[in-house]
Amino acid sequence: MKRLVEDGEYSKADHNTLSKTALRLDLEAEEITKLRLKEFEEAIIPFKARIYQTAYVTDDDLDFLRALSHKLDLKIEQDPLLKICRHIYLMEVKKENPLVPSSSAELMLEKGEKLYLSMPSGWSQIRVKTSGYAGLSLSLPTGIRGVRFRLGQLTPLRNEQLTLLAEGVLHSTSKRLLFIGDRRNTTVTLGRIVGTSLFSDAVEIEKSTGRSDYFVMTALYGRYVSAVIQLLKTAQCADF
Repeated sequence: MKRLVEDGEYSKADHNTLSKTALRLDLEAEEITKLRLKEFEEAIIPFKARIYQTAYVTDDDLDFLRALSHKLDLKIEQDPLLKICRHIYLMEVKKENPLVPSSSAELMLEKGEKLYLSMPSGWSQIRVKTSGYAGLSLSLPTGIRGVRFRLGQLTPLRNEQLTLLAEGVLHSTSKRLLFIGDRRNTTVTLGRIVGTSLFSDAVEIEKSTGRSDYFVMTALYGRYVSAVIQLLKTAQCADF
């Protein structure tokens, strides 16, 4: 197979040669296709590794995929994750808007407001929890049934914990970030978002007032949501 595509394409002559070889070896047409698919999968191993590391699909990457498709005479269906990486590249590097407005029956959008992103997520915030008490205390009888003197002081031990508030769907529109959950909802306008931070399992939305919101998702989707927010904020500022 490698010898047949050394010239950069899988031509009709190459196909006929492979078919004759397959006939001699008693191979089915399906097995020939499997050989071409195997060649394709081996060729894109380093390609996919680099893309998932950078989260970018560049113009050169698309040229590579088209050339490989032509070379092996295969119709390549784009992986949804590769499409996300392509969008991230366009938004972060080329400052282009690849987003297409969609619709949702459950959302009441304002006039002129457009929906660009909807995805399952969980909404969390950092809350202070009491985990116990520390200190010394002495209890003395008073002589009155059921009443005692207590000397000393107990101090509650508090710590911050990331607390899941609801699970539901996160929406990003041209005006706000909206979460509709199974127990509660929340919304934050783009103007109140001052920044985003990425984690391996969530994206943090930093606001001008109030606690930060954390939305549960993979690192790649977090990068995508962050890029969408920054693009829409820039577009919103340009409108004024």
